[in-house]
Amino acid sequence: MLREAGLVFRIRTGEAPMPSGIDQIQGCLKDLDGTVHQESWAIDGAASAIAALRTAGVPFRFATNTTRIPRTALASRLSYLGIPAGPEEILPAPAAAACWIRSAGPCKDEAEHLK
Repeated sequence: MLREAGLVFRIRTGEAPMPSGIDQIQGCLKDLDGTVHQESWAIDGAASAIAALRTAGVPFRFATNTTRIPRTALASRLSYLGIPAGPEEILPAPAAAACWIRSAGPCKDEAEHLK
């Protein structure tokens, strides 16, 4: 067994390594900074872990607290580091918060306090 980027891989003879239990994963959020990349280099095993998620058809997004770099620039950086990514796969914290607020709607109790 190998451990790469937080996933356990079992090696099968003649086949590419596949993460153990990947068929049980319904979705995944991968933090970018320090988990997938650090500054201008990819974390060891990150590219193969992301490739395994893609191969297995596991839906995922890259999560980030970075707000000063556009998603297109982050996607370009990841692609340059060998981790193909599109801007639609990157979920900045403010976008996640806005999405949650839109889906949850205002709480009645909170709305009463704001009057």
